[in-house]
Amino acid sequence: MALSPKARHKARAFAMQALYQTTVNAMTPTALVAHFREKGGNHKVEWSFFERLVQGVFEHEKALDEIIAPLTDREYELTNPVEKALLRLATFEICHCLDVPNKVILDEYIELGHEYAAEGAYKFINGVLEKAIDAHRSAGALFGGE
Repeated sequence: MALSPKARHKARAFAMQALYQTTVNAMTPTALVAHFREKGGNHKVEWSFFERLVQGVFEHEKALDEIIAPLTDREYELTNPVEKALLRLATFEICHCLDVPNKVILDEYIELGHEYAAEGAYKFINGVLEKAIDAHRSAGALFGGE
């Protein structure tokens, strides 16, 4: 059950931070979820959504990267870890969270790009996500949704 758009935004921000954290400190999805639940105890976060995002990206990371890489105008392996985390999360939502409207996904991840990524990265994120939505939402859910 959704608490509010702000609680979902915080879940997305924490999920991005959790995925980024794995680039410097290898942790299992279960350990990440527990760590962030403890860290974010005072925040209003939609924890079930946070957990779904983190688990989903871990479970489908290779497939998500295979979707994203051809949509970028640069070598995907060299993409900044924050941008990569945002793209993976958004692409997971595009493919698996069919109840979330396209505009919400775009707006949320562009905003997170403004908040956490390098200056101007939101333009790159927007371009990739628009292509992903065109390719995978119009043709139906890539993974059959959840």
